Amino acid sequence: MLSETSTATVRATLPAVGAAIGDIADLFYRKMFAAHPELLRDLFNRGNQASGAQRRALAGSIAAFATQLVEHPDTRPDVMLDRIAHKHASLGVTAPQYEIVHTHLFAAIAEVLGDAVTPEVAAAWDEVYWLMAGALISIEERLYAQQGVVAGDVWREWEVVARIEETADVATFQLRPADGVPAPAFRPGQYVSVQVELPDGAHQIRQYSLSSAPGSRLRSITVKRVHEAGAPDGEVSNHLYTEIGAGDRLRVSAPYGDLVLGSADVPLLLASAGIGCTPMLSMLEHLAAIDHRAPVTVVHGDRSPATHAMRTDHALLTEKLPAATAHFWYEDPEPGHPADRTGLVDLSEVAVAPGTHAYLCGPLPFMRSVRTQLLAKGVPAADIHYEVFERSREPGAEERLYWRIWWAPSGSSTCTETYWPGRKAGAGTPSLRPRLPSPSQEVRDERFERHGVRLLLKRDDLIHPDLPGNKWRKLVPNLRAAAGRTVLTFGGAYSNHLRATAAAGRLLGFPTVGIVRGDELADRPLNPSLARCAADGMTLRFVDRTTYRAKGDPEVLAGLLSAFGDCFVVPEGGSNSLAAQGCTELGRELRGSVDVAAVACGTGGTLAGLAAGLGPERRALGVPVLRGGFLGDVVRGLQEEAFGGPAGSWSLDERFHFGGYARTPPALHAFADDFEQRHGMPVERIYVAKLLYALTELAAEGAFPSGTTVAAVVTGGP
Repeated sequence: MLSETSTATVRATLPAVGAAIGDIADLFYRKMFAAHPELLRDLFNRGNQASGAQRRALAGSIAAFATQLVEHPDTRPDVMLDRIAHKHASLGVTAPQYEIVHTHLFAAIAEVLGDAVTPEVAAAWDEVYWLMAGALISIEERLYAQQGVVAGDVWREWEVVARIEETADVATFQLRPADGVPAPAFRPGQYVSVQVELPDGAHQIRQYSLSSAPGSRLRSITVKRVHEAGAPDGEVSNHLYTEIGAGDRLRVSAPYGDLVLGSADVPLLLASAGIGCTPMLSMLEHLAAIDHRAPVTVVHGDRSPATHAMRTDHALLTEKLPAATAHFWYEDPEPGHPADRTGLVDLSEVAVAPGTHAYLCGPLPFMRSVRTQLLAKGVPAADIHYEVFERSREPGAEERLYWRIWWAPSGSSTCTETYWPGRKAGAGTPSLRPRLPSPSQEVRDERFERHGVRLLLKRDDLIHPDLPGNKWRKLVPNLRAAAGRTVLTFGGAYSNHLRATAAAGRLLGFPTVGIVRGDELADRPLNPSLARCAADGMTLRFVDRTTYRAKGDPEVLAGLLSAFGDCFVVPEGGSNSLAAQGCTELGRELRGSVDVAAVACGTGGTLAGLAAGLGPERRALGVPVLRGGFLGDVVRGLQEEAFGGPAGSWSLDERFHFGGYARTPPALHAFADDFEQRHGMPVERIYVAKLLYALTELAAEGAFPSGTTVAAVVTGGP
């Protein structure tokens, strides 16, 4: 447990650390690799380092561990720790390497946060680090002992006995120990690390599931070469695929991994996609060998039968089990393939036996979708086990799936991902997978060019069709914190925030409640905006305007909550400290490419986070769409709550509200119509039109020096 003094300090500084986690991670790795280049050459995944994925994983895991310590001090996130420890053991990580990480990580924290890192803050986070490191070292020592190896000495020479071409991009390598000593035991579902020497002399390591059964005479790994348009080729997978054949030798680790079959004879569902079928083949072969009698449902999705590696084995092993059925979905099937098994995996018509334990392996969107469908069918979260397989095209997605875990007070784990599953069964709805970073679009407009100003449109309206722009960035951290509880929030009759919350509830399957301003609306037909909320399952409660204005009063709020039980409350517009933290990523996406980032403001959360994420020598500009002059205090308060004080450079220009919220006089419509004709982009009137009008006027006033690049954040569409 974290000491009482450190708990208070960590709780107070978590927002600041969380907001700076990207900068801390980048600087940490630069420092460590400068001092220890051998770690990048021979241990860390160079591909993930280049993409930035791995850079966020370690710092993110420490932040998640710290959150666990302060929010649930009586429990430990053993699922997360075990998963990290298994990966470390397969790589041969040793206790002294934690000292190296500590040295450079804390140097990065001190440099990024500066004077905020007082001796008390440094001591508290030092305690967090060593609590986590000590737990991992202990688990890793146990894992090494179970394999009978000295800590870190996990490597053996293995001979490739045979190579089997499975598909155009997949090959299976059958292996035996080169020294003749019997192979170590493993459990179905586990993986090994394979280390190869590349042409530049680096010794890179990747993990591959064992695709044979534990009782097999030979060990098998099945490798899909990573070769995708627009992405770098996988160094190790391509080396294995193109260079390795029968008679060659490989350095292979002892087996590790926590995605393993339990011992109970219970109903099972084995779901995979793409090369994620490899651990499932091992499991099926093992189940056949032990004469498993309970029902087994085999589910697999692939692009086509031709890309389905070990397709015949997948079907034959299923047939060996007395109560097993196989369901294969193909996006591009062969003639005669059933229509209801064409496209993405859809479990709506697949029977799932009571008491089923599910094992998932494949790309992230697939696992999100299947997990959501299984939860809807009543499979408890604790009985759904998963492993990330295949490199994700979504930067940082793997660590988000692992690190964004929220722990119930009982100590049982439930997983709520930052980026949630794909289509629900049969719904045909878009997933909650975002388009991030959102694209930047340069527009050539003489009203800016004549003043030497370059205008970019930051198209946050394209992030997600139901949760565009700042709604996505502000709402997602709140939904993660809600951890599946009913979400109650507030808005007017045309609130985009209410619509986004309702849509998220529909897509993710959690209840939503909307407190709507204006009790006179209760007896009227729902307008299109509220009708959409109701169609998405939101419970609407209309309150009089006096009550609505007092919604922040504890007694008033308690009265509103009394009818709905345990709810997670999200404020009007979604703006709170969590929202501000979520919007820092918007600033980071613009960092280095703009001088000024401008956004229309309603409740201030986007501006607060945008400014914090932009970094030094960049300025955020807010254009309020409401009258009143109150927003400056709101933004300062949000930054105090989210980051512990002022963060970044920002200002407000209060002149362009056009009379107040939802006031869109003819002059504004005329401007928006003209902008649409010039640039072929529809312009939302309440926020975006006012922002673009303000920037046009400011450019004419000479507010931006010649050579300035201005980004206008497009937060939503018409």
